[in-house]
Amino acid sequence: MTKIITALALFVCSMTFAQTQYEKGMGKALGLWGEGKPAEASAMFERIALVEKDNWLPDYYIALINTTEAFAAIEKNRGNLPALLEKAQKAQNEATALSPNNPELMVTQALIYTAWIVYDPQVNGMTLSGKTMEQYYKALAIAPNNPRVVFSKAEFEIGGAKYFGKDTKPMCAQIEKAIELFATFKPESPFHPNWGLERAQEVLKMLYREAHSDDIAQIQIVRNAVKENRLSNPNIVPDKDVLFYITEKGKGWVCIAEEKIVGFSIVDLQENNIWALFVHPDYAEKGIGKELHRLMLAWYFEQTRKTVYLGTAPNTRAEVFYTKQGWNAVGIYTNGEVKFEMTFENYQSKQES
Repeated sequence: MTKIITALALFVCSMTFAQTQYEKGMGKALGLWGEGKPAEASAMFERIALVEKDNWLPDYYIALINTTEAFAAIEKNRGNLPALLEKAQKAQNEATALSPNNPELMVTQALIYTAWIVYDPQVNGMTLSGKTMEQYYKALAIAPNNPRVVFSKAEFEIGGAKYFGKDTKPMCAQIEKAIELFATFKPESPFHPNWGLERAQEVLKMLYREAHSDDIAQIQIVRNAVKENRLSNPNIVPDKDVLFYITEKGKGWVCIAEEKIVGFSIVDLQENNIWALFVHPDYAEKGIGKELHRLMLAWYFEQTRKTVYLGTAPNTRAEVFYTKQGWNAVGIYTNGEVKFEMTFENYQSKQES
């Protein structure tokens, strides 16, 4: 999103006509956001809102900036999230009072709800998921061809589909539709919402879902392409074993990019063990392993609170990865692999930190 705001700010600042104080202020605020200074940008929009009392846009951007920062705080500093979302909601309420039945504001309200859900899905999922979809349905009824409405609704639904292991193809079709709508969408002014295209393209490039039997051939390609924890013989793990683990012993997830599987994870619920987590080397360092890990553990601890274990070769990137994800090394297996464990309490603490 910041790339989009940067481009918008450069466009605004390059306009040759005589700018009003409002236009200069909005351009500067958007520029600050594009420079990675969200607090300064939000503060400037607050000052503009004090003057532009009948204009919903300054409060809209205050809400959007703080909501965006709240999503970032989930990964970096979860303790900051409540304050950010409270500030976002206050600005959201101000903007909605000025411009009721505004589909852009309905999208922002849905994003605020979504951030709360991601922050604590067990507490907020049941109460806010319905409210989120209500905002999207209302926005869609008012502006069915608004690309942000179509895309944001589909992205939220993809999140739910990933969690419950449902097919994401219908949502992907809606994102493709949104990308087409972005091509013809014209904002009312240089300051009106015009973000979302890059995000939609990014989401469509990389999707996560539950593993199916039809995925096994591509799962094996990824497994045999890795450079660490390699199999001495590919036949050690036949297709029937993969099928057994993803359909009977536990569950698996895959990441799809460029229409092919580039990573997968499988957990053995019966033996309380991570059976596999691998990413194709060509797609390393893109956060794929981290997301597959998150999906896998979230599902596992929804089923049981028993400690889960895994083994990985010592002095590898995998060992560093699991340590960073909060796993504790508790010994060495007879095959020389490092034995890691993740207790429910440790997992829960990691989610709250």
